[in-house]
Parts: sequence; C-alpha cells; structure tokens
Amino acid sequence: MMLDATQHYHQPLTAHRLFDWHAALFPTGRSGMSKINVGRWRDDKKGPMQVISGPIGKERIHYEAPTTGRLRGEMKKFLEWFEREHSTDLVLKAGLAHLWFVTIHPFDDGNGRIASHFSEPAHRLLTLRPARSPSRPWRPSTSKASPILFPPPTLRLLPGRANQFPGESVSRRGSAPLHGALFTRQ
Repeated sequence: MMLDATQHYHQPLTAHRLFDWHAALFPTGRSGMSKINVGRWRDDKKGPMQVISGPIGKERIHYEAPTTGRLRGEMKKFLEWFEREHSTDLVLKAGLAHLWFVTIHPFDDGNGRIASHFSEPAHRLLTLRPARSPSRPWRPSTSKASPILFPPPTLRLLPGRANQFPGESVSRRGSAPLHGALFTRQ
C-alpha cells in the first residue's frame, strides 16, 4: 500500500485502488481475531458502524458513520472531490481528505491508516516547491528546490463543532459531507 501511494501518487484515487490498499492491509481477511470485509465497502450486517467508548453496558456513542445505503454515494462524492479539487492548498486538502474519509468510514477497519496516505501527493509536491512569499505565490514546478518538511497552516476546530457539521443539527445519523467552515486559520 505504501509503495503504491508513494510511487504512484500522481495516479487517480479510485474505489478500486482503495480496495487494493485495504486488501494489502488485511491479507488474512481478519483484523485481530475478527473476520472483516476486505477489499470492499463495509456492510451493516453487525449493526451500524459506531465510534464508542466506556465499559460494557455503559457505552457512549461518539459518532455513527453513514449507513451502507448511503456509503457508495458518499464515497462517490469524496472521490470526485479528491480528483477535481485543485484550488485548495495541498496540505489543507490532505487534512480535509483525511477527515472526510474517516468520517465516512467506508471500511470495517484500517480507515485511518488508509487516510494517512492521502497526504502523499501533497508531500511529494511540497518537497519540490520553492519558498513562498506574498509576491510570489506557489505554483507546481519541476525545479529541484530544497526539501521542505510539511509546514501545515495552524488550524483549530471551531468551538462547539467537534460533533456537528456547519448548518446541521447534532444527530447520530448526520450527513458525511465535510465543510471547510469546520476550520479556521490562526
């Protein structure tokens, strides 16, 4: 998976490519002792995908991912955005892609590990970019400038938005689209 992400970062991100990455993460078809769906989207046969904490019987649900009925549509929107969005700063795009992907939570396991590879195109291009100044905005180049270690803009979540998308009420069945208003530059 890592070799594909690092050596073929310029290739489109597709559902098939994500399935291949997922299958590479779980070659035995298991996550620990549990059998999981590998190389395909998760299903709701064992109930909804939820992020929970707490002791058995007193679990607290922090988040519930979109149902499998919405999963394909949400992933289609995400993949189209990922391939078409070119106006957003690459570091910010990598962060938004990671957050959006884990919010959709399309696989039974490994979502965070897969999402971490969305930063590879940004990392590859940023290591080739010249220093930025207000009078000289960055544009992709093939020049061999000094490598820059991922200088992300300082971001913070807006207060009270950790469990809520802008314009939506807090709900266990909230919509998965991510809006840039979740973040603000400091």
